[in-house]
Amino acid sequence: MSTRSGARSRARARTRLEPKARIGVAGRLSIGLSVGLSVGLVGSLGGCLSAKAKGSSKANYELRQEREALLERVTELEAQVAELGVKLEAAAGSENARGLSADALAALPAVASVELVSTSGFRRDGTLAVLVKVSDGRLRAVPATGSLRVDLLRDTGTDLERVAGRSLSAQQVRDAYRSGLAGVAYEVRFPADELIGLEQLVVVASFDDALTGASFEASDVFRRRSASASASNAGVAPKKERPATSPDSKPHTSPEPTLGGSGENG
Repeated sequence: MSTRSGARSRARARTRLEPKARIGVAGRLSIGLSVGLSVGLVGSLGGCLSAKAKGSSKANYELRQEREALLERVTELEAQVAELGVKLEAAAGSENARGLSADALAALPAVASVELVSTSGFRRDGTLAVLVKVSDGRLRAVPATGSLRVDLLRDTGTDLERVAGRSLSAQQVRDAYRSGLAGVAYEVRFPADELIGLEQLVVVASFDDALTGASFEASDVFRRRSASASASNAGVAPKKERPATSPDSKPHTSPEPTLGGSGENG
């Protein structure tokens, strides 16, 4: 009797304990599942953020590329407008131009801008080579017929002081024509003895078109390489350096043809 009673008591005790045990296992499984889901969600969120950052970087790059393309297009359109204005003025004042058809007049290249070529600068022999490019409305080099003047200015701190200059007639401009790897330009060369003690110069080039009467001007800053830089780069020709504020600052080199006396001091 006592034995059967004890067995029933133990059976009831096991029955009461089994639900608690089952609940404990289920709870641990639930906690584990929750932790796993949390880790998974964090990982997914991190992946989403990383993908979003990459997408944003790509979008910024594409916007920068689009901006550069638009700026280039604006430059081209401005040059075309300048060329059209020159053509209209020439057509209004020239009997020969009036005889041209509208199609021929539109196709006729005209000087729309001038610029200083990036390969301009001080040379190893101490001279200064100034290369002037003359372009039409499509920013392509065109033959120039007219007079060219190049002035060298020194910044005194309060003003720009002229230290040297060259004036080229229409025939001298034709003789100053140069072509090479850097393209087509007109060269004006300044001798070394006019540049003694000058480490930085503002160069201004002015061109007067004899065909249309239009005038154009371009300017830039030229710096002489330091002696230490020349010593550490022996055998390398001095190069022109743009001002520090220029976004496309880079070293330049160029061939060194001589002008052959095609300029007059002035």
